[in-house]
Amino acid sequence: MTDLSGDDTRVLLIATATHHGPTLPSVPSVARTLEDLRAVLLERCGVPPDRLRVVLDPPDAQTMALAVTEEAQRSDTVLLVYFVGHGLLGPGGELYLAASGTDRLVPGLAEHQALSFSSLRQALAVSRAAWVVVVLDCCFSGRASLQGGVSVPAFTTGPAHGRNRLPPPG
Repeated sequence: MTDLSGDDTRVLLIATATHHGPTLPSVPSVARTLEDLRAVLLERCGVPPDRLRVVLDPPDAQTMALAVTEEAQRSDTVLLVYFVGHGLLGPGGELYLAASGTDRLVPGLAEHQALSFSSLRQALAVSRAAWVVVVLDCCFSGRASLQGGVSVPAFTTGPAHGRNRLPPPG
């Protein structure tokens, strides 16, 4: 597969550029990154416009989780999920992806304030897509693991229903 033009390809771009609290600063360049990536995916990679979903400045974790879940359920071949914004470490060192309404993580409320990577991983697990690609453009992205837990050297998943294992690079 050399392009993303297939009918069963789904692409979800999530970007959080604006924050309203005093702790996390807004990052205006995130919106430009999102638009540039969207243009490349459409123009150079052949993603059909109706297969590319953009979520800019989601207000909360639920909005992000719903978008991931919906696209995971729609994809049969390739699912690409790209997040750009602030990454935060929550309880147990887990990665959380900040929503626009996220300012800081409060113990006991973190799951409601930002999207935990474990929640994202659970949403991806229901996808029938043979190829699932997750790109995290945020602080602490190296803590994420599609296997569960934290801190693995690469994003690899074992063979599962509807998934293929990529050969190691090189």
